[in-house]
Amino acid sequence: MITVNNVTLTYEGKTVLKNFSAQMDEREISCLVGESGFGKTSLINAMLGFLPLATGGIQGVPERLSVVFQEDRLFEDFTVIENLKLFAPPEKIADALARCGLPGEEKTKVRELSGGMKRRVAIIRAVLCESDYIIMDEPFSGIDAENKRKTALYICANLNGRGLFFTTHNEEDKLLFPQAVHAVKEE
Repeated sequence: MITVNNVTLTYEGKTVLKNFSAQMDEREISCLVGESGFGKTSLINAMLGFLPLATGGIQGVPERLSVVFQEDRLFEDFTVIENLKLFAPPEKIADALARCGLPGEEKTKVRELSGGMKRRVAIIRAVLCESDYIIMDEPFSGIDAENKRKTALYICANLNGRGLFFTTHNEEDKLLFPQAVHAVKEE
């Protein structure tokens, strides 16, 4: 169980999250919905150890994580397959791309992709990576409705017992995962 207990976070002198608590089972899908500025990205950065806590504590975060950051963090001058081949064989990559609405894009340079296409490559990378838990910050931003649906189906089919924690400002994104535990939510 991942426990966020009474966490307060500050960034550049401003409080970005105050007295926030939540529990997430590391084998389930959990979602945090909140408006821009709520502190979703800061919470993820704290869970990853990148941002110190002002108060409170976070326990139980698995060590082997794969992450989709708000920025795609892909190698722009590499092809899609070059960005993904460290994590899976080419045939698995081709299947993932097809299932996420990117068939035939293996040899496309990342810099030539649209924002939504880059986002899906970043999601595929996180899912293909051997990890115990997946964290995604606003994973569906810039992705159209049909490709969101396809990508969510791909994620669910490939969790293989891993849990997923994702953030969004869009209430509809949580509906992409009907089995999700929406225990963490902005009040």
